[in-house]
Amino acid sequence: MTYETWTKYRYKATVVAEGPVNGTTARVLRGAWETYTPGGALYRLRQQAHRIADGLDPHPRAAWVADAGRVLVPVGSHMPDVPSALRAWCDDHRQQEAARRRLDRGERFTVGAADHSGRYTLTAQPTEVTAAPSTAPSTASPLVAPVRRRRRTRSRSRNRHRAPRHHLEALAVTLGAVVGILALAVAIGRG
Repeated sequence: MTYETWTKYRYKATVVAEGPVNGTTARVLRGAWETYTPGGALYRLRQQAHRIADGLDPHPRAAWVADAGRVLVPVGSHMPDVPSALRAWCDDHRQQEAARRRLDRGERFTVGAADHSGRYTLTAQPTEVTAAPSTAPSTASPLVAPVRRRRRTRSRSRNRHRAPRHHLEALAVTLGAVVGILALAVAIGRG
């Protein structure tokens, strides 16, 4: 019997905000996610970039903005604009594809934007995952154990809000079969 160790990437996406707070610079982790695909990591970064942009630069006709009076003012063209930079990155298909290629090569990807209020850094990086050695399942043992039907002992009135037992047994058998098929597929893929 041979033991194999397989490696696979997971992708970690993080969003960090840094800015001045009471005379010092504060760094806040806005979120962290793990996914199995580069596309999933980039999707999370785009989602968070839009959330940050919408929080910093709301639509001028939003209901709460109309009630805010003249608190919000347009940023001049001479100042950096974080929301515009983040939205531009999200909408640029070439930059998205370049980021995906970097992640596919196992490289870290970072996009950031800064203005007078702070800096926002969105990062995706692959992390290598190593699984424990395993062997192929034996064909002599069944992948799914048979389920015995039990006789009901309680009255129907007490159980009317519960799923019938035979539905739960069928679900257990189905889930067991799916797990068995997946284990067999993994074993065949390694062979």
